Amino acid sequence: AYLDQHEEAAQVMSLMGRCYLKQGKTIESERLHRQALNLTIDLCGGHHHQTAVEYCELGQCLYEQKRYREAKTELHTALKIETNVAGREHPSTASILYWLSLCYKHTDDYQKSLSLMTEAVEIMKTRLGDSHPETLTMLEELQSLHMERERNVDSHS
Repeated sequence: AYLDQHEEAAQVMSLMGRCYLKQGKTIESERLHRQALNLTIDLCGGHHHQTAVEYCELGQCLYEQKRYREAKTELHTALKIETNVAGREHPSTASILYWLSLCYKHTDDYQKSLSLMTEAVEIMKTRLGDSHPETLTMLEELQSLHMERERNVDSHS
């Protein structure tokens, strides 16, 4: 019961962090996500799916604060854990690749961003199908990345 209560507490912190993030309260969100991550690591260890989820949540929070380099660090940690736990071809791994791609886009590394987003789209198409809402969201972002890269290439020519 003790462990269950603390796992529940970590999940509630994470959910509250997401709510704060949607309200634009990024500092509060980050604080809760860091607490949820630390508690999850204490309860589940550093190589657990839920730990990867919490690293990804923190990465998304940092992304929303435009702290892309810090977000990449957290997301790379999430990717390493989730790849070991669920495999590289899992939709949860694709979701992390999606967020990493967005971070690389905002640090002007379009090649890396395109590579990650392409991999994420392929995973989602294979695992969830072409018409799944998450697949479509990632596909739209991939198309947008291609257009943005072309605009940047043209503006530097």
